[in-house]
Amino acid sequence: MGVVPYADAFKTQRVKRMVGPGAVSAAALARQVGVSQPTLSQWLREANRVAAMRPPPEEKKPTVPAGPKKWTPEEKLRVLAATQGLRWASFPPWMASGSKGAGGVHVSARVCW
Repeated sequence: MGVVPYADAFKTQRVKRMVGPGAVSAAALARQVGVSQPTLSQWLREANRVAAMRPPPEEKKPTVPAGPKKWTPEEKLRVLAATQGLRWASFPPWMASGSKGAGGVHVSARVCW
């Protein structure tokens, strides 16, 4: 008997049936689909070789969270302590006056206790 050409999609479907959860043996699958067990075993070995040659997936880079940074109380205190010695003259006029800055957000360098 000669070699029967099988489509790649057909081979892939049969290999998927032999791996993972609910996998069936090559012998059991051979009885179900009419392809010889040695042929199915060969397809499985070839698929494993191809998978072993693939480079590992790239590690996911951490994504930057959307929106403004969430400041911890310690970070807020550090900023307040660092700005204690600043003079109002060193701030831009829009900050000293407590007006709205870029995007219409109310900004003020003054701290109310």
